[in-house]
Amino acid sequence: MCIDTDKHYKKITDVVILAGGNNSRMHTELPKFFLKLADKPIVRHIIDKYKLIPNVKIHVVTSNKYVTHELFSDTNTITQPIPNGTAGAVLSALQYLAGDTVIIQHSDVPLISLSTIKKLIDCNADAVVTVSSIPSDKLSIPYGRVFYDEKESFEHIIEYKELNDKQKLCNKFNVGLYKFNVSLLRNLLNNVKLHDGTTELYLPDVLHIFKENEKAVKVLYIDDYEECIGINNMPELVQAEKILQTRIINGFIQNGVQIILPNTVYISVDTKVGKNVVIEPNVVIKGKSVISDNVTIKSFSYINGEIVK
Repeated sequence: MCIDTDKHYKKITDVVILAGGNNSRMHTELPKFFLKLADKPIVRHIIDKYKLIPNVKIHVVTSNKYVTHELFSDTNTITQPIPNGTAGAVLSALQYLAGDTVIIQHSDVPLISLSTIKKLIDCNADAVVTVSSIPSDKLSIPYGRVFYDEKESFEHIIEYKELNDKQKLCNKFNVGLYKFNVSLLRNLLNNVKLHDGTTELYLPDVLHIFKENEKAVKVLYIDDYEECIGINNMPELVQAEKILQTRIINGFIQNGVQIILPNTVYISVDTKVGKNVVIEPNVVIKGKSVISDNVTIKSFSYINGEIVK
């Protein structure tokens, strides 16, 4: 359902999704954004969420190998000529931005909610970086850390590999979701230099440039850590799958679906379930399946993209 009655979403006209980079930590042939989460490619979770917002142009920056891939057929795909980092990817997209404000999101954070996007759009600043808190037992996760004052004004961001021992105790991390004033981004992004010891241009470095030029850079804090987890390896994909399955199944239960043993049931994110439905243990429902009203799904059923009446 399109959310065209919500004034919040009318303030944004462009979204850039960064779908480049290598796949070394996944140890698979497919790029990580093609891997499936609740039976949908990771990147499609992000694209489909932004497609709910009316009159928004979705741009996907990817490598030349995937620029014509069917997963991106309903977006404006942009080639990043050389893999020179996230700021390099955004530089490739600048010429296509038609509006005043752009949201930029990494393709490996697919659980970001529409309510968070609304808050990001409403955050009044020249640049906004989103942050959340790493649980105390996960501080070794290699997320960049964000430092800001009590008024949520940005101070600095440090990549994990550059943190000292004291800084690693900071639990506020960069989620990989930003908002920028397009005019200022055009003027300042070219000032990003190769990050120390790398051949890449890092998008977070432009936040320091905004600040140095006395532009307003704000931090938007997201309470729900699970919404913000990145998927960079197989354990993180498994973690995200558990989170999303819990949300999908609990949503159906709250709407009156009787799922007898929820922990034994797998349901795709695109499945539709009617009223007075019972799902017995050990069931898999994939694809764009539709379960009609007054149906009982028996144990050990495997349903893939079917209409069950």
